[in-house]
Amino acid sequence: MTDTTNKVYVLRTTIFGYDDEYFHVHHEGGGPIAGIYTDRESAMAAWRRLEAEALSQRQLECEPRFFETPDDENARIDALIFARTGKHIADTHTVGERQRVTIYQDALEELSDEDLFLVLDAAGSLAYVLTEFEVGDKFYVRWLVREQRYQAFDRDQYGYGEGPTLCFATDPVTLAECARDQDDWEDPEAIVLDGAPGDLSSTPDILKALIAQYPSLHYDDSAQRLTIEPVNGPAFCAVNAVLKAPLFEIREVSRDELFQIQQQVLGAAASA
Repeated sequence: MTDTTNKVYVLRTTIFGYDDEYFHVHHEGGGPIAGIYTDRESAMAAWRRLEAEALSQRQLECEPRFFETPDDENARIDALIFARTGKHIADTHTVGERQRVTIYQDALEELSDEDLFLVLDAAGSLAYVLTEFEVGDKFYVRWLVREQRYQAFDRDQYGYGEGPTLCFATDPVTLAECARDQDDWEDPEAIVLDGAPGDLSSTPDILKALIAQYPSLHYDDSAQRLTIEPVNGPAFCAVNAVLKAPLFEIREVSRDELFQIQQQVLGAAASA
């Protein structure tokens, strides 16, 4: 049955981070938009298809979330796969003093898209996430004024869904928690603005108060230079609000515009 409710369904990739041994889910649903749908049935069909396409690019034995599940859940997953393929999914063995799990990924590749989705969902290892919005929901994106581009995370993702990640939210306040444009584990590049407080802001006293409040804001009186470390979202937003020349703008966009902007972001990266 087709969904006739006023919903919008957004599919986005899951970002994995690597810790020199395993791939961990770093940010669920934080990757590029894979599709926007007006009915859940179409969204789910696309989701199952994308999970199957992504499987060949993954190394599940390097994803602890796949096998670090409760024993009864592992047994249910293994039973489902064995019933469909006659193969077991994993084998636990000891290497030195450590337990290792070998994942037999070929068994998964024999599953139907529907069964594969059930297995990955039970293991908490889906490559995509589906978010539901109301049709009337507004979306907000951040326009970086000096760079003349939309804010996006430039992340090297694990295997599938590669590309910049558009930062958006359904309310402008949430964007304050969105780090400027760097990975969480990297050192963001500082923003340097030259000028006296009165040159930088029409309310220099408020600017000085913010500098005193947030350790991520530094002002060198002798050089007359403001340095902004964009690791603190609220501080970055607060100082931006009092600058004569703002560093970014919050723009309201429709769902179609949101998807178009994501495609522009991906296209710009591909041509760079």
